[in-house]
Amino acid sequence: MNLLTQLVRGDAEKFNAELAQALEWHKDHWTRDDRELNPEGFISPGLTAVTCLARDARFTITVESEYLPEGLLDAEWVGEFPT
Repeated sequence: MNLLTQLVRGDAEKFNAELAQALEWHKDHWTRDDRELNPEGFISPGLTAVTCLARDARFTITVESEYLPEGLLDAEWVGEFPT
């Protein structure tokens, strides 16, 4: 929710801070116990989606994470498939 708040407010700096915190929470959750090998935690679809919205809004994303697929954030796949 904090990410969306910063997106609506147009505050890229706070968005990046909230994104970093949310990614830490994601990592903490998915690296506990036996969840580390669960493919559902390999990326964060929700955080990826909100980060894509932020990039579309011309935010500069300063956070890098293995949980955010760079190819999706950069929209490298656009035009790869007929629509």
